[in-house]
Formats: sequence, structure tokens, C-alpha cells
Amino acid sequence: MAIYLAQTSFSFQDIIRELGPRSGINLIWDIMLYLIFLLAFISMLRGSDKQVVPTILMAAVAGAAVIAKLGILNPKASGSISSEGVALLAVNALMFFLPLIVVGIADKKSKSRPTAIMGAVIAAVYFFGFWFFEQRG
Repeated sequence: MAIYLAQTSFSFQDIIRELGPRSGINLIWDIMLYLIFLLAFISMLRGSDKQVVPTILMAAVAGAAVIAKLGILNPKASGSISSEGVALLAVNALMFFLPLIVVGIADKKSKSRPTAIMGAVIAAVYFFGFWFFEQRG
């Protein structure tokens, strides 16, 4: 993957174009990724200043949503990963289980728990749906 990324030049317009919504069934996946990113960002902002680990984990979820949206690890798009798409599956799994870890380690009074739970539910639907319809072959 690093070799592929080093050989390909991306412009700012290409990144903006890839972050925009697509048409067809891909629009559903895009909306789910936008919601995952938004809920992770809100959960990050609502977290306590004393708890840095949940904030970092939710930042990782937001970053994973951006990576999934850009399609960098998509074997159909780049051809740089094996046909199983293990790397993309791992990124999708991160978006699913990291919010659950945040819910578990955050204080009971933390305001970030409800948004992390909603993000985990949406990420679970995205993870299993994307695997079933797109990656399973």
C-alpha cells in the first residue's frame, strides 16, 4: 500500500471529490460514513478534559471514517491490497468497536456516551452491511 501511495499523486481537488457524496447504493454507505464521522467528532467534543484516552479513540474513529470514505484501502479501486480487502475490513471494524470501548471506559456521567453508542450502532450496521454486500464477493 505504501508503494501505491508513493507512486500516485493526489491533488487537493481529488481529495475533495472523493469526500463528496456518490450516487446509487454508494450514497447509503457515504451517508453512514458521514454520520459515523459526525458522531465521533461530537463525542470527542463532549468528552471530559480529564479523560484523554476516549478523546483519542474517537479521533481514531473519525480518521478511520475518512480513510474508508477516501477509498485508499479499497482493493477494487486501487488494486494495492489483496482481493479480500483485509485492511479495509480492519478499518471498518475499528469504527465499530472503538466507540464501544469509549463507552466502557468513559465515566458514567460523561456526556460523550450517548453519541458514542449511536456511532457504534451505525458503525455496526455499516460494518456488517458493507462486508455482506461489497466485500464478501
